[in-house]
Amino acid sequence: MVIIRLRRTWVLICLRGTILPTLTSHRDPIYNERQCREFAEALVAKRLAYSSRPGPHLEELLGQSELLDSEPDRGGDDRFMELLARHGTPAILARAQRQRTETPKRFRTGMVRKLRGTLLLREAALHSRGHSQVDVYSGLKMVLRCTDSTPRRMVRMFSRIVDAGDLTERRPISRSIQSRIVTELSQETLRRIASEPKVGPGLYGLVRQMGEYMRSELHDSLLGGTDAVASVFVSDMLSPEKKELVARAVDLALLVPNKADMVPISFVTSPSLHLAYALAPAFMLLPRKGKGRALSGMISDVNVGQMTLGREPRSSWES
Repeated sequence: MVIIRLRRTWVLICLRGTILPTLTSHRDPIYNERQCREFAEALVAKRLAYSSRPGPHLEELLGQSELLDSEPDRGGDDRFMELLARHGTPAILARAQRQRTETPKRFRTGMVRKLRGTLLLREAALHSRGHSQVDVYSGLKMVLRCTDSTPRRMVRMFSRIVDAGDLTERRPISRSIQSRIVTELSQETLRRIASEPKVGPGLYGLVRQMGEYMRSELHDSLLGGTDAVASVFVSDMLSPEKKELVARAVDLALLVPNKADMVPISFVTSPSLHLAYALAPAFMLLPRKGKGRALSGMISDVNVGQMTLGREPRSSWES
């Protein structure tokens, strides 16, 4: 396969000349799930083109995402309140109890919708402490989102998905296998940053510090609001060297603009950027834009370029 770029559109051309659906460039900050899904379906279909039996649909193969799909989990509101009592502050628990009684529709469309995935991720981390890997980075919506709609990430992701399952037998791929693939690719994406020409060590250090900060905010204290920190604000307070690292991170789709009118990034004052969804599993984060914090408050005063590759970012249960 060959990937080429035509202006702001990527086209995947197979060796036999077949052109698959196009995707917008990773500089386009609008995540298009429908377009991403069509591209993934074409990739899988191409891999199975010479099979005597048709392969399964992606929903059949990957199922739903426990963290991202909107259907309530078993136990409904009672289960949500149980998790919130375990992971939330007394203030947000009282707010939820009041909303559940007085405005149940607002409770479900607001608080439950925003917090459910976060609570399930924290709970999975607790139950996996010390002996097993989480299996929540699974399901069609999760797998698609963790590619950020970038063609190269999608090709890597779905090549491994196809290799992991017996698609001609139409058997679903287990959640644990999906989660392992998604997490391994996320960690590989993080490690490869250090090999970028000229800026590798500094860029790796910058992204690593941001991810660890966001991980700590999500897992190391009780939840006091409905949005986790997953975005950064870049101000003129940063040094020119760090601004250059941020620009390079945007160019490599490691940081993604939150609004369409923020491209090109060099023309924007105090831009808001979210950490690439592909990096979320490496730091045990939820792949969402979340709320923002000033980048200057996330990174230490030491030279981020001095950070070196060590072991993988610690999991939440290692704190």
